Amino acid sequence: MMLRRLLPLLLAGGVISGAIAAPPDPAERVVVFGTGHRTIPKGAPVTTLDNEAYSQDLIEIVAAAAGIKYRMVEIEKWSDLLAALADGRIDVIPTVARLPEREKIMLFSVPHVRGTLVAVTRAGAPAPASEFDLAGKRIPVIPRTVTEAYLQHRRWQPVISYVAADDESLREVAAGQVDAAIINQFTAIALIHRYNLANQVTISLTMPDSVTDFCMAVRPGEEALLGRLNDGLFLAAQRGEVRRNFEKWFPSMETPAAAAPRDLRWLLWGGGALVVILVAGWAWVRFRLAEARRRNEEIARLVQARTQELAEANRQLRSSEEKFSRAFQASPDAVVLSRMDDGTILEVNEGFTRIFGYLHAEVVGRTSASLGLWADPAERQRVIDLLRSTGRVRDHAAPYRRKDGAVRSGSISIEPIRIGGVDCLVNVVLDITEREAAAAALRESEARFRALVESAPEAIVVFDPETRRVTDANENALRLFETTREDLLVASFDELAPDRQPNGRLSAEAAGELLRRTLAGESPVAEWLVRGKRGRLVPVELHFARLPAGGRQLVRGSLTDVTERRRLEEQLRHAQRMESIGRLAGGIAHDFNNILTVIQLNASILQSDANLAAAHREAVEQINQSALFAAGLTRQLLVFSRKQVIQRISLDVAAVIQETSRLLRRLIGEDIVLEVQVPAGLPPVLADHGMLEQVLLNLAVNSRDAMPRGGRLRIAASVVERDDAYRQQVPQALAGRFICIAVADTGVGIPPGILPRIFEPFFTTKEVGKGTGLGLATVYGILQQHQGWIEVDSTVGSGTEFRLHLPCREPGAELAPPVGARPPEARVSGSILVVEDDALVRASSCLILQRNGFKVFEAASPAAALELWAAHRDEIQLVFTDMVMPGGMTGRELAAILRRDREQLKVLFTSGYTADQLDRDFVRTSVNFFLPKPFGADELVRGVSDLLGRA
Repeated sequence: MMLRRLLPLLLAGGVISGAIAAPPDPAERVVVFGTGHRTIPKGAPVTTLDNEAYSQDLIEIVAAAAGIKYRMVEIEKWSDLLAALADGRIDVIPTVARLPEREKIMLFSVPHVRGTLVAVTRAGAPAPASEFDLAGKRIPVIPRTVTEAYLQHRRWQPVISYVAADDESLREVAAGQVDAAIINQFTAIALIHRYNLANQVTISLTMPDSVTDFCMAVRPGEEALLGRLNDGLFLAAQRGEVRRNFEKWFPSMETPAAAAPRDLRWLLWGGGALVVILVAGWAWVRFRLAEARRRNEEIARLVQARTQELAEANRQLRSSEEKFSRAFQASPDAVVLSRMDDGTILEVNEGFTRIFGYLHAEVVGRTSASLGLWADPAERQRVIDLLRSTGRVRDHAAPYRRKDGAVRSGSISIEPIRIGGVDCLVNVVLDITEREAAAAALRESEARFRALVESAPEAIVVFDPETRRVTDANENALRLFETTREDLLVASFDELAPDRQPNGRLSAEAAGELLRRTLAGESPVAEWLVRGKRGRLVPVELHFARLPAGGRQLVRGSLTDVTERRRLEEQLRHAQRMESIGRLAGGIAHDFNNILTVIQLNASILQSDANLAAAHREAVEQINQSALFAAGLTRQLLVFSRKQVIQRISLDVAAVIQETSRLLRRLIGEDIVLEVQVPAGLPPVLADHGMLEQVLLNLAVNSRDAMPRGGRLRIAASVVERDDAYRQQVPQALAGRFICIAVADTGVGIPPGILPRIFEPFFTTKEVGKGTGLGLATVYGILQQHQGWIEVDSTVGSGTEFRLHLPCREPGAELAPPVGARPPEARVSGSILVVEDDALVRASSCLILQRNGFKVFEAASPAAALELWAAHRDEIQLVFTDMVMPGGMTGRELAAILRRDREQLKVLFTSGYTADQLDRDFVRTSVNFFLPKPFGADELVRGVSDLLGRA
């Protein structure tokens, strides 16, 4: 306690004695340093970070090294510090960021520390990933500070509010009043710990390009004082005192060892003062000289060490620059280094000279605009706007112009960089002309592919086989599925089909199997049923194929609507079925006609017997009538099978309809109204009169049966032209000019399920005993034989309309009258060669001819007939032959052989059907020489007599 009381007295005495012993040098001055408020008393343990304590301890270190007397003034606000320096109240500010704009009002020492700016955000808030995330954010700034200068040069702009001190900025961040604060890193660390804000704010980002030198600053004109400060900083830095002071207050959070007791410190200071008082009087000048000499020696040593350090640093810098230069020159792209403010080109690489065609000397010192490198000036402005808004440019496509005037395509990237305190831009231009040409070719190829897909006749959908989601479709697919492209592209392929296919299999399961086969390399084709958006089911032919696309597999489905094809196939099957039935019916009729011929001939023989009992004669008559009825049925079968010989003549359709209508009025009854609408002047048709009447009668009978309670029957005729377009709708139609006879009734109609079968022989819906099922079959066969066709439309409950089409007659196509058309002549006699393979028919025919006075030579085959001809050539006057016989020779071929020997030989042909063996031209010109089966005795005798009686 006694020592503590004596220390002030000792110090005071030492100072007074020193003053007396060594009067102060007039050149000595007390330098006033201005700092902020120190929160930790000098000498107290370091319990928290304190940037003002760092500055005050630095003042002490530098002043001791430079031999400067000083005192400190604590001024809290930065603006007050600047004002105090300007008006002379203080001489030095110990820690000031060196900025270009401050060099006009301050002189700066060498830097004693370098710091960066950091962004401080609220704890728990999302941390910014880059400085551009702070664009548009609320940031507080102290006027005329490094933070304000920094933000003025950035390409992004925040919302700035002004505050007086950094601690105020941090408090606003902690309270959520602003988004972030940007301040010096060591200031942020100190203030966060000083005000216990560690749990409320956090340092979240180090700002790029924000490294700043912090120096001591004096007023302009204080160059001498600045020199002494630089000497002190240099010596303190070499001793490591500046570094240790920084590490003490900022990077380390550990509490330093306890300082020496305050009493001991005061005692040492007092003792030092006494020593100074004792020696100051006689050694002041010598002390000063020795001190100066020592300082000079130390400075020389430190300068040498510093020179070596600078040499090493220069060597490393040259090495780094060499590496950068090599990378700069080795880049295959055009790299340009330019000033940010005016765009002056500072350097270009070899890639630039190769791509743009300029020499190095032709571009350095000029701008891209003056060189005309921009093919489109508007693109240059767009790049500038993009650089201002985002701070950089990435892969911006723009055309550029080479020195030779050629315009090519480039991709531009720009990054800001600071070199030697100058803001610059690194511009990289990649020539993408070939790439764009390839891309254009790809787009053109895709367009052609799209055009092919859109013009394809089938519907095409593309989908992902894993998700089965549709990724593309053409217009035909939109029409098939009755939907829009937007709806189809969000649909699954499974949604485009019903739950089950016609074979009963689940659609999803069947599609899965097809997809597996497709991905295995097959191209499966399947019958498929799709469902439109409105529920319409459409049969299609489905074809799957793989479609590689950008590293993944897609599947292309081609769907062809087979509705029309199935309809045509059904019509073809129906026509084939009708043809088959016709062949069967013709074969049956042929054999049946032979049987009926035998019955009729033998019945005629019995009827001609005068000794036949009356009772037996009646039975024979019934046999003959039944045979005639059966012959009528076979004629209808032959008509259906188109194997009945027709006798065509030129007919007036109007006259035939009018004649037939008189019979029809009695046939259909009084409760049915018959309307006949036939215009005058209709062209004639080449047809069989009896067959045409039969067609009208058959249709009228069907209409009558369909109107049990009466109704209306209309028969109309007109001339129509049918072309290929009509044939596509009606496959059985022919092209040309036709007479169309329409027969329509108002009856019960024909159900759709029955309509396809109405022309089949023996098919009927009438009760048993009321129909043979040959009426419409006969109509169908007659129209086919006349090179025409029949169409039918029917609605249940409304009626039915049949439309008959007969070709108009070509000029000059008349036919000779049929056999028996002339009155019978007197009977004649002669020798006849009968050629018939059927024994019963041959025997009956020969018997009838012999009983009527003819000499008969009987042959069972063409070979036997040739032998008889060779033996009895001069006797035979007429040949009566069947058309179809075994042995490979027909009746017509036999007649041709015989007529080589006798050109005018008369031949009477017969057959159960002849249209397949006797061509139509022969029938039309020589029908008199044909006798159809079955025939009776009178018909046979009349035919033979008629031919023999001809000249």
